[in-house]
Amino acid sequence: MQEQTLSLTHRLTLTPQLKQSIEMLALGHEDLNTLIQTQTESNPFLELSKPNIFNSKYTNSSASSKYADEEQEDIFNLTAAQVNYRYELHQQLYIKKLDDRTLALVQYLIENLNDNGYLDETLDELIKSLPRQANITIDELEKAVYILQKLEPVGVGSRTTAEYLCIQLQSKAYKTSNKDKKNCCLLAYHICDKFFNLFTQQQFNKISNSLNINISEINQAINEIKKLKLYPIQETGESDSSYHITPDFFVSQDEQGLWNIQLNQELMPKLSINSIYAESINSLTSDNENYVKRKIQEAVWLIKSIKQRFETLFKVASIIIQEQQAFFSHGNMAMRPLVMQSIADDLYMHVSTISRAIKNKYLQCPSGIYPLNYFLNSYLLTEAGGYVSSKTITACIKNIIDEENKNTPLSDDEICRELQHQGIMIARRTISKYRHELGILASTKRKSLYLV
Repeated sequence: MQEQTLSLTHRLTLTPQLKQSIEMLALGHEDLNTLIQTQTESNPFLELSKPNIFNSKYTNSSASSKYADEEQEDIFNLTAAQVNYRYELHQQLYIKKLDDRTLALVQYLIENLNDNGYLDETLDELIKSLPRQANITIDELEKAVYILQKLEPVGVGSRTTAEYLCIQLQSKAYKTSNKDKKNCCLLAYHICDKFFNLFTQQQFNKISNSLNINISEINQAINEIKKLKLYPIQETGESDSSYHITPDFFVSQDEQGLWNIQLNQELMPKLSINSIYAESINSLTSDNENYVKRKIQEAVWLIKSIKQRFETLFKVASIIIQEQQAFFSHGNMAMRPLVMQSIADDLYMHVSTISRAIKNKYLQCPSGIYPLNYFLNSYLLTEAGGYVSSKTITACIKNIIDEENKNTPLSDDEICRELQHQGIMIARRTISKYRHELGILASTKRKSLYLV
């Protein structure tokens, strides 16, 4: 026997307008511009004029503070990282977790590369172009060059062809497990490093005699050299400034030492209802009246949705800046634990809203351009019962490895014990995980690297 039952359920039905509003939050500014362009072309009641200044109702009082001087203001007027090989290099730096000073130097070097990926100027010449008060040393710049050359493509930032060939050969030697291949690469490396002039003059017999190595082995090494690229970046003929990523926010420090955020004013579109078309509604026939009302309603909804989008983005970004004040002053070592759920709780929003808001959004501060999700990170417990962020831990691991005895590199177990002595409760497998994320080799492979 069949029975009929009646039950009540609550279900949220997304209207097309509400769905568009939610999707709009996740759009980067380029995709948003495309959407706006499409809507203005299809809706005669929408009018787009010049970008609007993000007025005071969207900002806090400190966000409108002036930059301390013209030199600092120039930092925020720099062109953003380019979507070409320079952009790719900048992106790779985000996972390197460098200190602010080193990061700034590597970024400086990236912007001084020529179209083929070489550094044309000497380190002395590059230092002279930097502010004297920064007190940059040759050793610091050498370290920055070394970090740059380890990015992909390997060898970018080489100063000479010989140096670029050596870096390629060194990389090939480490990657192969074939002993003969490794020895051939290392011999080729030695030729480029010590006998490059003889190599270019094709005086291979002189190289053979100098090294007391059979000419057949020299020829094998020469053949290995001939397989290499001559330029880290191959010219494509594409303009270096064809595409850009523009930051959504600027972060600056006020006179009290607090870091504040300001929306990039150029990204705020000024949309309005075309008054001439709107006023003509009274003279329309009944057949056209419904169409006109619908188009005006769509235009109003779009303007409201865009305004709400920027308000939400600013609220989310403001919480991030508020929580990560120490990072902007001291770098990754001072990064606080922060997860999306925490931001959602503070703003009484759903975590999915936060996820959409930070997607494809960037901020620019004196140390560089960062995606908003860079400032979100997990945490571990400390011995004192507090919390430490994952980025702080990776920075600690990097510092420990940078300062280790190069003849006896530290194992993951030893790094683990060192962090535990500092009060950070961490497992060896977690050390291994973070070390891999940093792109740092295991202790045995680091020892081989140091001995070359």
